[in-house]
Amino acid sequence: MYKEIRGLVNTPVMMKRTLTLALLLFAIANAHADRLSEKMEKLGFLEAEPPKPGSKEVLEANHGDAFIVELKEDLIIRPPRDGELYSPEVVFDAGSVKYIGVDRGEFGGGLYINSYNKNEKPFFSGNIDALIPINDDLYILEGLAHLVYNGGSIHVIRDYKEPSTPERVTLLPSAPEAMLVDVIHGRKAIVIAGHGSFMIFEPDYRLQITHHNTFWRSLYPSSIVKYRDFYVFGIRSGVVATATTGWDRHTIRYFKPRE
Repeated sequence: MYKEIRGLVNTPVMMKRTLTLALLLFAIANAHADRLSEKMEKLGFLEAEPPKPGSKEVLEANHGDAFIVELKEDLIIRPPRDGELYSPEVVFDAGSVKYIGVDRGEFGGGLYINSYNKNEKPFFSGNIDALIPINDDLYILEGLAHLVYNGGSIHVIRDYKEPSTPERVTLLPSAPEAMLVDVIHGRKAIVIAGHGSFMIFEPDYRLQITHHNTFWRSLYPSSIVKYRDFYVFGIRSGVVATATTGWDRHTIRYFKPRE
């Protein structure tokens, strides 16, 4: 039976149908891409070739303007408000207990319970970038990008209403900087724009590293949204988009402000 099915697939008719379907999917993907370009143009951004890592353009962008992306009734791209990019604390209130994550860069940080006192030893050490509850678990994203070091990890507290020692579930190839929760394969997942990487963490399943050692290393992703079929995130100098699924998932699209 298996051989008969294989033979059927290899017939000219089936091959023609397969090719037609492939071309149709390609056309649909291009249509989505065109709509993204049109939207970006309306917001004052033009698609451009991503600069090469370590190039003069990247070095100049490192000292340039940052952009925040938001999704309300529609996609919004705006400059950051005063102090918006430099908040050292993230908080998750579980009702019976409050978790406070602190990120002090090269000076260290940690996870504190109910209150934060920098002179006290933290409940858990690390530069905490996000506290993300999924079901009864609390995922702790931490990391550091300083000088030549760039890395991070994800830990989890099972049943966050009762604080317990966080267990490490995975290392990260770069420090996490902008995160969102999406539904993938019917389950909640954490999408991460890191310091030079783009990752998708599916709890209790896998960490997928879609992009690594990218041009936006040192351009500090600020915020991320899911817009249509793309993950879109702001960086210094512009905006980056990558498809959520399909053939374009491994393609990086870069948009910079119209001059």
